[in-house]
Amino acid sequence: EAYTECNNTDTAQIKSAYRSLYQAMNGKTLDEMDTILYPICTLCREHELSGFITGIKLALRLAQELK
Repeated sequence: EAYTECNNTDTAQIKSAYRSLYQAMNGKTLDEMDTILYPICTLCREHELSGFITGIKLALRLAQELK
């Protein structure tokens, strides 16, 4: 949540990607859409978590180097 507050995730690229995704899912049932969206959401969460952890590690390394 803090990352999202500081970094706008509603960019033109993201909006375009969502438009493409929803166009590809046009005509599918909700269950079919869920089988597509759930893995995508999981990948997004994992990517965000990986970036957060990498950022923490980098901050710790920088703090050690500054000592």
